[in-house]
Amino acid sequence: MPEGDTIHRTAERLHAALAGQSVVRAESRASQVRALEPGRLVGQTVRRVEARGKHLLAWFAPSGLALHTHLGMHGSWHVYAPGQRWRKPAQRAVMRLDAGERVAVCFHPRTCELLTAAQVAGHAGLSALGPDALAAIEAGGADLAEARRRLDDRPKWAI
Repeated sequence: MPEGDTIHRTAERLHAALAGQSVVRAESRASQVRALEPGRLVGQTVRRVEARGKHLLAWFAPSGLALHTHLGMHGSWHVYAPGQRWRKPAQRAVMRLDAGERVAVCFHPRTCELLTAAQVAGHAGLSALGPDALAAIEAGGADLAEARRRLDDRPKWAI
């Protein structure tokens, strides 16, 4: 299973490739995404890609939608140039986003779903996560008081 550092590197790679770019193609084999019509992402701008624990969120503007993936044991995101040969078979791709000069493809995720900001805020797997210390440090200000408060609320937790 990809660990936190791998997820953060994946988020950074996807953000560098996609952020600020307009989506020109969005396809998915994930039922949760297909039901919400991934074509709605076409014309949207990838605002940012972030890691939350072992989850990845790609945010789109102006809709405010988020593509949520959890890679589980065997999942991975790959970034390609248009027309470049993929390292895995296309039939194993669950999500494809073409934006700018990049094609981002997700293979074998445990979770792949399209969510509104409200759904992200109420999502059982995401809302229970505390502040991401790595993201906070990178942004220039870890919320150490909040981290301490959460740890104090759970005295039996090991760190």
